[in-house]
Amino acid sequence: MTGSADSPSPDVVLRWSDVVPIHRSWRGVSVIEGKVVSLLCNQRKEGGYSDRVGLDELEYRVTANTLPEDVRALLAAVADGVVARVWEKLGTNQWRDLGNWRMLEVRDGGGGALVFVLRPQRAP
Repeated sequence: MTGSADSPSPDVVLRWSDVVPIHRSWRGVSVIEGKVVSLLCNQRKEGGYSDRVGLDELEYRVTANTLPEDVRALLAAVADGVVARVWEKLGTNQWRDLGNWRMLEVRDGGGGALVFVLRPQRAP
């Protein structure tokens, strides 16, 4: 794996074995001691979610399938402006490290879904 927490290499395709030591969970939200530390996002249509990643904004969508404790941790992360590492699923066993993103706000996603908005956390 190349890159660092602040400047990942977006062209490098990682394996799950590269991601799991940091993310530590099969769930989309990694929560350690009640705090969000990283997220798995998926923009692919077959992923079942409609996460969106742009240069300056990431929309992370959660539905009724998301565990209540993960939703609570995400809401607390927005209130506290937490910075979380984000990984994008590209395909089977293919991941991209998107770096660190700050949790900014939560929006109504319709149909009981919530959309969490993040912005990239760039090094000064």
